[in-house]
Amino acid sequence: MSSVNTSENGNDVTLSIEGEFTFNIHTAFRNAYKTFDSSRHFIIDLSNTSYMDSSGLGMIIQLRDFAGGDSAQVNITGANEIVSQVLKVAKFDQLFTLN
Repeated sequence: MSSVNTSENGNDVTLSIEGEFTFNIHTAFRNAYKTFDSSRHFIIDLSNTSYMDSSGLGMIIQLRDFAGGDSAQVNITGANEIVSQVLKVAKFDQLFTLN
């Protein structure tokens, strides 16, 4: 089962994705970040994400738009080799800081 866990530390809001990052968690993901001010620094923690599809990519873009588009502060961290490859093929390394 997949889930989204949220934590905050100062201005940083971390969204941790557990399991598969697919359309099944769309509502939970959107609700998780919409409870915060859009000017916050968002960190998407994928260290416990086993799989991501195009829906997951789209949700990250929606978060980026919510957080200010080109001026958004959104970092993606902890992706395993498979998820990292999906991010790189989609050229997310050009839109986000990948750690």
